[in-house]
Parts: sequence; C-alpha cells; structure tokens
Amino acid sequence: MKIIGLCGQSGAGKTTALKVFETAGGIIDCDALSRRTTEPDSSCVKELVKAFGDEILFPDSSLNRRKLASLVFGDKNACDLLNRITHKYIMLEIEREIEGFEKNGASFCVIDAPLLFESGLDKRCDITVGVLADKETRIKRLEARDSLSREEIEKRLKSQISEEELRCRCDKVLYNNGSSEDFEKQVLMFIKQIGEIRE
Repeated sequence: MKIIGLCGQSGAGKTTALKVFETAGGIIDCDALSRRTTEPDSSCVKELVKAFGDEILFPDSSLNRRKLASLVFGDKNACDLLNRITHKYIMLEIEREIEGFEKNGASFCVIDAPLLFESGLDKRCDITVGVLADKETRIKRLEARDSLSREEIEKRLKSQISEEELRCRCDKVLYNNGSSEDFEKQVLMFIKQIGEIRE
C-alpha cells in the first residue's frame, strides 16, 4: 500500500482533491486525529497537564485549546514541548489508521496534514503531493468561501508554507486554476498513475 502525503495552501483545492482520493482509497485526517488524542482524560491531555498545569483544562476536564495556545505563543521552548507531546500521540493514531487500511486491502491512503513537512510526516510517505493554484485564484475562492477581507486572507496566506517551497519539496504538484471538474479529472489521472507505479 502506498502512503501519500497531501498538502496545499488555503484556497488551492485540497478539499476537492481529498473528496476524489476518498472514492478510491483511505483518508487520514490529522486534524481529526489531533482532536481524538486530546479528548478528556486521554494520555495526551494528562501529559499536557503535567507540562503546562491544570489551567489548560475547562471545569469538565476538556482541553482549553485557547488557553494552551496563549501559554505557548511566542515561547519557542514551550511550543517545541507542546509539539513533542502531541506529535507522538498523533503518530500512534496515524500508524493505527495505516494498519487498518492495509488490513482492508487498500491500494493507497492519503495523509491530510496541514503541516506535512513541518511535522516531519513527509518522511512516512511514499509520495508527497502539493495542491497549488495562482494567488489571485486562491484569494477569490477564500473571499467567496470564508467572507474574509483581502487583508485577512493575505495575512493567512503569508503564514503558510510558500508555493515555491511546496513545488521544491513535493514529489508531485497538482495545479487547480480551472474548473473543479478539470481538477477532479487531474486527480483521477494521478490516482491511475499511482496504480501503475510498481512497489
């Protein structure tokens, strides 16, 4: 089974690509796994409390993400500690998901990780795929989708991995500057190519 790492900037069309991939293989949603690993009384939350104190919890023992974020913001050591703790639990969940897809005979699975390269998850993948689109195209999509101002969108895009870096680091780049139908065909063509690549 091939493991594909998928990434892309906001508005490029990663969600559309995922919908197509899901029809042919398994999807591992790292955001969903992150939420699962930080459920009340989980081992991850217990370790976070040990590191950052009870103040990161709500009265019902659920994780106060905003409070935790405020504690690590601007503090590189605290941020590194947070990432070290959460990353190992997320990686355990990812391995469980991969094992499940392998047992079910999936030909591939896609790891949807917002910080694929930053987290080092790309090293677990056989192929890394970046979804790209022109900046103006992305801005128009985000204005329509999220009702954000151009200034807010520009700020968001600047905080993300650059298009140049994605082009350099990804094994495959899918461009989404046209219609969603054209892009879906491009993703399907890529899925077909994966099937033809021998182990």
